[in-house]
Amino acid sequence: MKRKDVEYNHARNLIYSKDIALNDFIDNMLIKCNQMFVYKNLPDGITKRVLERFLLENGYCIFTKENDKFYVFTGGLGGELNEYYEYTKCIVSNPYLKLNKEYTLDDDCVLIRNDSKMKGLIPLLEKYGVLCGDCELSINMLTNNLRTQFFISANDDKTRQNADLFIKKLVDGELSVIGENQFLDGVKVHNVSSQANCIQQFIELNQYLKASAFNEIGLDANFNMKRERLTVNEVELNTSILIPLADNMLEERRNAMDLINKKYGLNIEVDLSSVWKMQKEEVDKATETQDTETDTETSTEPDTETDTGPDTETTTGPDTETTTGPDTETTTGPDTETSTDKGGK
Repeated sequence: MKRKDVEYNHARNLIYSKDIALNDFIDNMLIKCNQMFVYKNLPDGITKRVLERFLLENGYCIFTKENDKFYVFTGGLGGELNEYYEYTKCIVSNPYLKLNKEYTLDDDCVLIRNDSKMKGLIPLLEKYGVLCGDCELSINMLTNNLRTQFFISANDDKTRQNADLFIKKLVDGELSVIGENQFLDGVKVHNVSSQANCIQQFIELNQYLKASAFNEIGLDANFNMKRERLTVNEVELNTSILIPLADNMLEERRNAMDLINKKYGLNIEVDLSSVWKMQKEEVDKATETQDTETDTETSTEPDTETDTGPDTETTTGPDTETTTGPDTETTTGPDTETSTDKGGK
């Protein structure tokens, strides 16, 4: 088999084999997630690649010291549960180091959690890997089906051969003539319903699933299926869901590094890498701006209400009348009347 055939068959397996497609999706996502954090001052013999692989795939690992050298190991958690129903032991078996030992957590090792539930990312990536794999398989099948807009049937071998020759000349750009009525009578063309709309729906679904997977690990991938433009509030709502998992993973790593530094006299530091850090800063900035706008928002309402009434009343009458009482009313002339209220009424 030629090399091109081998490569093509391998590429086809990435699409048609669900198991291979799933593993490929998980591996690609783990490669991206391995760049989520940056470490400083890791001791010799421990690399970020190994440490993050243990955490992302297993959900936890332990940091310990054997023969004056630091290691990170994976193993089985067990032992008597403490007052918070958490494991207290970790059993490690390492054939290369000829090591088979039971470690006591927080005594002769430090437990490093990937997240607060020690789930790791494999369950999450498996879910999206299955969904995306099924969706891409459907897209590929629909793409192949679109090649068949119609199909031709013949009632005998001679008619079929003539139909094949006619199609070949048509593909080659040659004009051909049908010389027999029997050919037309023996060939039938069957139309197949178009499935173009289905492909568009599957493409949008595939984009949505991949975007959701990236959002879960804290990366912004806004493959929104709305065909109109997104509003500002919708964009802010999308970015606000990116941070919780990344924050939880960073918090667990920092807590573990603090214990390790205190126990072994080291100075290990951990932080989000560039892409995730910029994403977090943008979300924090947007949240701070929104809070500031909420605090400074004011409503304008009248504090002082002034009721203006007539102080002077003028009437027109033919006579002049003067009245003495609690209020003094003076009428001057036939056209002007002035009223003065001493009580302020």
